[in-house]
Amino acid sequence: MCIADIKSEKMHVRKILFIEGSVNALITVSKITVGLMTVSAAVIADAVYSLTDLANNIFAWLALKVVESPADSSRPYDHQKFEQLVIFALASLLTIVAFEVIVNAVERFGQPVEQSMLGLVILISSLLTNIGLTLWKGHWAKRLDS
Repeated sequence: MCIADIKSEKMHVRKILFIEGSVNALITVSKITVGLMTVSAAVIADAVYSLTDLANNIFAWLALKVVESPADSSRPYDHQKFEQLVIFALASLLTIVAFEVIVNAVERFGQPVEQSMLGLVILISSLLTNIGLTLWKGHWAKRLDS
């Protein structure tokens, strides 16, 4: 693969991360808004999970920037290990979010569940959007051999 192809691939990856991040931001804001309007713990918990998807996009964008940086005197082996550090940070973030969701669920156990058509609509819409986003990313992953 020539240098021009690598630059083009990285440009595509940045564009994909930007589009995915924009969709995740829209989903997150929608869920937070509906969750607060309906006082739904399920929608708010899902909004927090969507926020981690957005954080994942931001971290991936930053990691790509750092990994592309050339080697220097303090990092003679490039910045490739930064990618593993970002993956560890994301895994830690997801673990904390999962713990908080579990704690919140245990605290609310036994309380009546408020049903909300708006909450259901936003969760189903989010599910369909995420399925579409996953299929779209899969298409680009195959196309870019990434």
